[in-house]
Amino acid sequence: LMELFYSGRKSTTQRQTVVLLNILADDINAGHGSGYVGAPLVTGVSGKPVSDLQDLASRLRQAAAEDEFVEIAYDMAVGPYSMVLKCSEIAEADARIRQLYQLPALASANLLPVTSAPPSQG
Repeated sequence: LMELFYSGRKSTTQRQTVVLLNILADDINAGHGSGYVGAPLVTGVSGKPVSDLQDLASRLRQAAAEDEFVEIAYDMAVGPYSMVLKCSEIAEADARIRQLYQLPALASANLLPVTSAPPSQG
C-alpha cells in the first residue's frame, strides 16, 4: 500500500484501492488459498476494472445474477492472478460460508443491495 501511495497509481477512475485480506475456505474457492493470502489488490471483475469497494460488490452481484462464471482479477506481489467461480454455485456457497464462520451477513449493510422496506402498519 505504501508503494501505491508513493507511486500514485490511484486515478480518478479508481477511487479506492481494494485489498483482499482473507479467503474464507469453501469448496467453491478450493485451491485459491485460505486465511491470509498476501493482501493482493483486486483489480477487476469479469474483465471490468474495479473503482472501489461498492463497485466490487455491485459487479460481483451482477455477474452472479447474469453470467455463467465470474472472474476476479488480482495484482499479487508475484504478478497477476485470477479466480474463476461458477455463478450457479455462489448462493449455496455463501450460505455455507455464513453458517460455518457464523457471519450475520456477507457484507456490511452499505454494500448489500437495497431492498424495499415492508409497508408500515398503522
